[in-house]
Order: sequence, then C-alpha cells, then structure tokens
Amino acid sequence: MKTSVRKERSRLLRRVLAVLEEHLGRRRRRRRPDPLETLLHAVLSDTGGDLQAAKVLAEVKEAIVDWNELRVTTPRSIELFIHQLPDAAEKALTVKRILQKLFQERHALNLSHFKRFGQTRLLAEMDAFGGLSAAVKARVLLKAFDFNTLPMTAEIERVCKRLGLIENYLTSDKVLGTLQEILPPKRIYSFYHLLSEHAETVCVPRGYVCRNCVLIDVCARGRNVKTKGNTK
Repeated sequence: MKTSVRKERSRLLRRVLAVLEEHLGRRRRRRRPDPLETLLHAVLSDTGGDLQAAKVLAEVKEAIVDWNELRVTTPRSIELFIHQLPDAAEKALTVKRILQKLFQERHALNLSHFKRFGQTRLLAEMDAFGGLSAAVKARVLLKAFDFNTLPMTAEIERVCKRLGLIENYLTSDKVLGTLQEILPPKRIYSFYHLLSEHAETVCVPRGYVCRNCVLIDVCARGRNVKTKGNTK
C-alpha cells in the first residue's frame, strides 16, 4: 500500500472509530472472561454475529445445569438449542467435540490450563479440537487472553469495503493483511467489537438503510447514496 493511501485510510479509520465510540461507547478490556465460555461463544459466532450468539449461549446456560449436561446430550439436541444460528448442525458437532475431548483428556470441563500458555501454544491447543476457523481462534485470543489478534469475519470485511477502508476487489485472504497496515494493535479490541456490532445491527448484508447510519458522512457507500439522493 502506498504511503499516501495508508495515511488517508488511517485517518478514515480514526474517524470511523470516533463516530462509533461516540454512539456506542468505547470498548475496553476488563476482567478476562472464562476461556471455555469464550471458545463456545466463538464457535457459535462463526459465520454469524457476536450479539446473536451471546443471546443464544445465555439461553443455553439457563436451560442446562452445567457444561457436562451439554456434553452428554446428543448433537441433535444441541442443534435444537442453537437452531436460530446459521450452520447450527455443524456448530452442535463442534461444541460436542470440544466438551467430549476436554472430559476425556482432562476429566474437567474448563480451559484453566490455557492461562499459562503463549499464543503459539494456544493456537496449537485449539487446533487439536479440530474444525475451528481462524476467526474462532482469533476471537478467543483477543477476548480471553488479551492478544491483539483481529478476527477476520465476513461481517467486518463487508463493512470495511463499504466504508472504503479496503478495496472491494480484495479477496478474503488479503483483507486481514491490508487492515493490519492501517489498524494499530492497541485499537484492535475496540475496532473488532464496534465494527461487529455495527455490522450486525445496522450495516447488514441486505436491506441496510444508509440514511439511518451514523457513519453516512464518513462512509464511501453512504456518501455515494447521499450524493445520488437515494432514499436507501
């Protein structure tokens, strides 16, 4: 990326974050959440949104006594718990596999042993569960262990392209590297949560309404709509 382009997009990124923080509040790290619950939430969030996954996970926790009850149930029953989420059947199998593997190997349903590992070991341990996407693993590293790893989701890619932070023609495998050129590591946590919430509640895949968006004046797509006088 040319220096002039990088500087321009860095300024745009700062403006985007400033507007979202004004309306949604700045996202700051607080006490680290439980690693296992964070992992399960990340699995449920994959190919979907964090907010919906959090709501579903809370409902699951209300319906069961503990994680062991979920471990001994069938994948089909888990799927019924989480049926509102995309790819519910596949996610049910992943949840079952994680809980079963933990119980068989550690006779405990927690990830307390993860707390003493560095990033490389954490990634290896999560790889051992099988079937976890890069975004799932990055979510866990970011939220539960304070590593500045950006979960590259379809939601964030969509919003960044509409904003003009990255080129529309970029393939998904190139998006992360391009964003890392303009996103300071210390802002990744806030960036991820703010952009994810905006993508899930406002800048949705279809039926989005630019004229109701707080980012319309800094967004490439929004300015285009405004210029054309489109009511969308």
